[in-house]
Amino acid sequence: MEDTEFNNKFKFQVGDSAFFFNHDGQFTITINDVEKIGKIDFDEYFEIKRLFYFTASTNLYTFIECTNGVEGYIQTNSIDLENLDIKWTHKSGGLNLSESLIEGNSAYVGHLGFIGRIDLSNGQEIWSIPNVYEQYKIILVKKIETEGTSVNFKAGSKILSFNKETGEPLN
Repeated sequence: MEDTEFNNKFKFQVGDSAFFFNHDGQFTITINDVEKIGKIDFDEYFEIKRLFYFTASTNLYTFIECTNGVEGYIQTNSIDLENLDIKWTHKSGGLNLSESLIEGNSAYVGHLGFIGRIDLSNGQEIWSIPNVYEQYKIILVKKIETEGTSVNFKAGSKILSFNKETGEPLN
């Protein structure tokens, strides 16, 4: 996944497909020289600050940090590339989105307000740890890795380890 920002516009390419997101959630996708326009809805006065993405089959998964300049939230979306329908949306409070880790049909997501695992087939939380800053005093998850049955969220010198399946803390 990549984090690409160009003057409040987010642009990336996967194979022969080009993706262009405006800060307000309107996007253009060009696949096989056919241009389609879609829109992701955000809360009023919020816009994209950071965007990571992942494609699988006919789906585009976007991991978006939204802000109004004071507060923010993270919105994950599954977009059907055939018709640009938003299949599902998952929202969680917080800022400082890290690059998510995709493993199988799950995404491990980390940011200031939330660490968790999301089911990519429906956007539901498999498990989550809310209030990450209050509980662990970490501001930014730098890297997410899996090792055996654990998932590790690295934040500077701190490493938070959880059972991949249950979210049970391991340290």
